[in-house]
Amino acid sequence: MIKKKNKGFSLIELIIVIAIMGILVGVVAPQLMKYMRKSKVAADRDTLSGIFATTVYAMCDPEVSQDEASAELLRKMVTTAIKLDDIPADSKLGQEILDTLKWPDLTRATYSQYFRLMQPDSYIYVQNYGSLDKPITMWITYTDESGGNDTSDGATDWTKIRCCISIRQENVH
Repeated sequence: MIKKKNKGFSLIELIIVIAIMGILVGVVAPQLMKYMRKSKVAADRDTLSGIFATTVYAMCDPEVSQDEASAELLRKMVTTAIKLDDIPADSKLGQEILDTLKWPDLTRATYSQYFRLMQPDSYIYVQNYGSLDKPITMWITYTDESGGNDTSDGATDWTKIRCCISIRQENVH
């Protein structure tokens, strides 16, 4: 009877395998993190796009333009960007947006739960330019601490903003 020796792997072989795995993880992990961040930015952009479409449709409603509080707010938005939070829920504009989105209110506490990268000091802003070629723009300020999710490509360049949607790092006063 021949006795077989069960040697297994040597320590050197195990160290080489662990080193190769470490190198692979070092190469793959940054790429994976980059793709995860891009997917979060894309998800936030899609969420903002839905809010944008809802706001545009609400602004086009004839009942909204006949409501004095909403009409005044639309006139104010031509010269000033306002926070989504500042649209009164009791105005026709606010009611239309809330009814479509099925939200209880337009506060940051409500909409921030739908965004993946929104920081505590981030808000959604909307501005009405009042023309067909530049109807409204909507953006989120400070989507991350480093400003690394600035996807606006220059938010004032309307040829680069698809659907007038922008997530950008900017303070609006």
